[in-house]
Amino acid sequence: MRRFILTPDDRNRLLTWLKTGEENQVTKNLFTAIRMSFPQLISDMKLLILVRKKLSSEGRWRGRIRVPTDF
Repeated sequence: MRRFILTPDDRNRLLTWLKTGEENQVTKNLFTAIRMSFPQLISDMKLLILVRKKLSSEGRWRGRIRVPTDF
């Protein structure tokens, strides 16, 4: 699984667009990708939220301290 949905450049482009409204072809392509992916992104986010809630309810959301095997 990737650790991101948007790249740092994507985030910067979207934040800039929200502030300035300026668009270029790269921004327009990003809008198209968002529109095409949106249903699956929403579905994936709902699944991730359910997983997070279950991990949290089991006390596993914060993670574990990893101790080197030498100890």
